[in-house]
Amino acid sequence: MATTYRGLTGALMGTLRDEKSDLHASCEAMRRTGAALLRREQEAGRVRADVDTAEFLALLHGAAWAGEQAFDGASDRRDKLVALVLDGLAPARSGAAAG
Repeated sequence: MATTYRGLTGALMGTLRDEKSDLHASCEAMRRTGAALLRREQEAGRVRADVDTAEFLALLHGAAWAGEQAFDGASDRRDKLVALVLDGLAPARSGAAAG
């Protein structure tokens, strides 16, 4: 997942704010889709309610970028890094300290 388009994370983050970019419309569509996914997962109780779309996308992009840099050629490790971020977005379990 995180390695499908190497270098894409940096390009996408830059175009989110650049309305003149050819990719801006695609990035806006990605943001809307990410927001819908996040909302669905929050309503189902699988993602913390205090996470917003910008934080969600920044975390995923950050994990994908870090994986590109640190684990070149090891896609299972990059995917694990993204999975760790997603696991960290889960609500605290009963009895667990909230962060």
